[in-house]
Amino acid sequence: MHYFHKFMAGFICFLSVISPLSAAQQSDDIAPYNATLDNFEYPFDVARFSFTSQGQTLSMAYMDIKPQKVTGTVVLLHGKNFAGFYWERVARELVARSYRVIVPDQIGFGKSSKPEHYQYSFAGLANNTRQLLEHIEVEQAIIVGHSMGGMLAVKFAKYVKDKLHELF
Repeated sequence: MHYFHKFMAGFICFLSVISPLSAAQQSDDIAPYNATLDNFEYPFDVARFSFTSQGQTLSMAYMDIKPQKVTGTVVLLHGKNFAGFYWERVARELVARSYRVIVPDQIGFGKSSKPEHYQYSFAGLANNTRQLLEHIEVEQAIIVGHSMGGMLAVKFAKYVKDKLHELF
């Protein structure tokens, strides 16, 4: 047992010498991230859509990936602890199959605005997504969601259904 304590004491001393060096080396290699992840690279070009919600001007980041020939549009909605970048593999597969792929970062996530005071709801996020799609002139799309994005997709579908009933 005595040997174990000496080993652990030596190991802890070794770590305390190595850790500051590693942190110093890393800080030179890695740019710090800000609230909108400006130094974090996304797999595709990121565009921004500015709009007003709850009396605030907000910026929704999104990727709009277009193949040479478009046969349809797919919107990919991320989950709560994620952002649009994690859809990269799925987006590449869909684009290879001639789909235009739109991947928004919802308000409060990823590269989008993170307002200090904002009432988050699926209805509000669905409305923000609707405004984005109208802005980039998408009239018809397949909506795919993961986790929170799945709930958002359901709310979005209900919103569209309710709007269609108003028209007819």
